[in-house]
Amino acid sequence: MRTPHVQFRPRSATAGLLVSLLLCATAVAFPADGQAALPPDHSHPPATALPTVSAQPGQTALPAQPAPSGSCTLTMRKALTSTLQASGITSFGGVVSSSIELWQSGASRPLAPASVTKLLTASAALHTLNPNRRQETGVYLAIDGSLVVRGTGDVTLSRRATGPTFYRNAARLSDLARQVSDKVKLLPIKPKRLIVDTSYYTGPTMAHGWDRWDIGGGSIAPIVPAMLDGARIYDTGWYNPRTATPSLQLGATLAQYLNVKGLTVEVADSTPLALLPLGKVYSAPLTDRVHDMLLYSDNVLAESIGREVAKALAKPASFHGAASAVLTAIGTNGIPTTGAILHDTSGLSTYNRLSARTVAETLRPHTLVDKTQVTDIIEANLPVAGQSGTLRYRFGGQNAAARGHIRAKTGSLNNVSTLAGIVYSLRTSTPYYFAFLVNDTAYWPATSLVDNLAAVLYRTGC
Repeated sequence: MRTPHVQFRPRSATAGLLVSLLLCATAVAFPADGQAALPPDHSHPPATALPTVSAQPGQTALPAQPAPSGSCTLTMRKALTSTLQASGITSFGGVVSSSIELWQSGASRPLAPASVTKLLTASAALHTLNPNRRQETGVYLAIDGSLVVRGTGDVTLSRRATGPTFYRNAARLSDLARQVSDKVKLLPIKPKRLIVDTSYYTGPTMAHGWDRWDIGGGSIAPIVPAMLDGARIYDTGWYNPRTATPSLQLGATLAQYLNVKGLTVEVADSTPLALLPLGKVYSAPLTDRVHDMLLYSDNVLAESIGREVAKALAKPASFHGAASAVLTAIGTNGIPTTGAILHDTSGLSTYNRLSARTVAETLRPHTLVDKTQVTDIIEANLPVAGQSGTLRYRFGGQNAAARGHIRAKTGSLNNVSTLAGIVYSLRTSTPYYFAFLVNDTAYWPATSLVDNLAAVLYRTGC
């Protein structure tokens, strides 16, 4: 169904009166660029880039770390190779490193990465954006008296008026509605239209390599710049079905909160002339959104964060722009991207290709600054084997001893299973950074292999 375009009437005396009255009643001040400044309780530093991973003047490189001993490394390599060979799986790429690369098999081979792609998105975002960055959603009074909802990428808005929000520290739609309602009450003529403006993003709303079935399956939704609970129909579970019309869902729910008689909801992909801000709310900081993206492998959140990187690098807020921006950002920070092909920033596209080496290098710190500001944030928000997120029910049986000692991002598509993360060895707590990618293999044998390899690292690492 084609998204309707909104035609605005020339400014009338009535419209001018509405705006004048509301301006007088609310005494609103307008910044020069037409965007309202953040209120003090939502203030945050400008979105400036974090230092890059390469050591610059004033930065401190990581102190040289001794490589694990030769005999110990040999034992680990033999165990990894034996585990891989015993599986009979050949469509594989893997790498293990500490201060240096210790083991690899097909590490440069481009393979479908599935959701370990989110490690690249997280790394790019944390290197490019301020970790306290928040995205705003606002409602404005248009020149014809309509209400216009404009989002800048917050897909985590909560429909819950009270209690815990679905996403961590999410803004509440009820708070936005309350601000708007207070001002609408001052209008002599009540608005008849509520328009959800989607123009902040460009291009298709579904990526190349996505399946629309995954909307109902709970994995994805059409990507637009403002959503309720990641476009979930019910906010009771991470994998609940999502709506195919997230902008209408947002508009309809806001209209219910406003309770203005006769208010109709529309969606527009053009920017109406909006004169007066009526209310704004702000998302959780970037670090909170990275937490939810990594821990629960949220695809919608990954796509919105990818577009934040695109905007920061002056690229289109589209699938192509976001994918290009993520690869540019990590490449600038010393991560190899040879053979990398991305059609999204979540990993859901079946046409994405990454090497195990590219994925693993997003986890390995190159400087003390990088370790403190980027890789430590990523590590702290990864699922933990047998305990949290998408690894809660993994690493049982012979691998149970590794529970609690492996932090990793999972990935899964049809005939694709991937795992990338950090293992601290049983004997010395040495960190090992790894990525294991399996393609063209059924779920259970593929997942068993990547889990077994990670468990081998824990048991045999020096």
